[in-house]
Amino acid sequence: MYSNLGNLFSARFDRMGDLDDLQKAIEHIEEAVTATPQDHPDRAYKYNNLGTCFESRYFRTLRRRLQRMPPLVSRGLELPHLTTQGSYSGGSQSRAFTMFGWEVS
Repeated sequence: MYSNLGNLFSARFDRMGDLDDLQKAIEHIEEAVTATPQDHPDRAYKYNNLGTCFESRYFRTLRRRLQRMPPLVSRGLELPHLTTQGSYSGGSQSRAFTMFGWEVS
């Protein structure tokens, strides 16, 4: 039950983008992991869902932190592979980079 509720909050976050929904998803999926016996075959599936939620939260909060920072070039830092257009074409980060409109070249 906790896992399903967590997945629903995660899906709502994907559609609406409300970080509170993602936090609720993390809390419910953590409850599901705790309630699942150590040797149960679904435990890995629940950990995978939890990891996906943490990844989404990381990239969402990263974008907020980057937007609040002064321009990186003026501080002598460059991120030559990170742009604000297009989408990332591969790997596990493709969904997160696409969601934020970032591209890694």
